[in-house]
Amino acid sequence: SNPPFCPPPVGRTDRGLREGYTARCLRLMSRSCCSGPRGPLCVLVAQLWGIGAWVLLFLDSIASLAPRALDPWRKGGLTGGQWAAYVIIALSLWLCEGVGAFQRSFSPLLVRRARELGPSSSCLELVLSPGFVAGLFAARPVRVIKSWLLIAILVPGLALTVPHLPYPWRESVDAGVVLGLGWGTAVILAHALRAACWGRWPEVQPELPARRVQWPEAKRETSRQAERALPLTA
Repeated sequence: SNPPFCPPPVGRTDRGLREGYTARCLRLMSRSCCSGPRGPLCVLVAQLWGIGAWVLLFLDSIASLAPRALDPWRKGGLTGGQWAAYVIIALSLWLCEGVGAFQRSFSPLLVRRARELGPSSSCLELVLSPGFVAGLFAARPVRVIKSWLLIAILVPGLALTVPHLPYPWRESVDAGVVLGLGWGTAVILAHALRAACWGRWPEVQPELPARRVQWPEAKRETSRQAERALPLTA
């Protein structure tokens, strides 16, 4: 459902309208979360916006790639070797992207970092929560580098190279990307559902910068430092 201060779009739902709607929501969220005390509603909307933006982005990508990925099944005409290559490429991308990158890293991190959004979060983190939960900023340097490399290299690389592949190799890659994105999206939704219904958040480190280590991690770290500082006694 739409945030109570962000009315739903009316009329066409083309890309231009969606972009305008997103910009309007960002402006309204900025006013709501940055102009006064940040209540539970503001935090909840920021968490939903942070996770939901990525889910919608992945679903949109799946919807645009799936028809081409299914072309070999509709058109036919592939040799046995081409069918084998289609399956191998698709499954390889699913394992690397869906299981390796999403299930083991990005998806649980996304939901876990959404938990770190709260009344003490900055206005920038709340309004740009999709970037925050993905580790694009306000994270450890290694996480920031990994997240930006994923966006700056992998995504443009696929966009520039895949369209030039001949049939059926482009369709094979698209099938693998669809499987990977679909798997990753399902993992995100599963983690989010467990957190919302049972309070069970992913057991991964949020990779916050050192200055923002949260309780109880801060308590444990303080205790370790105090133990190291105690003088030795007979």
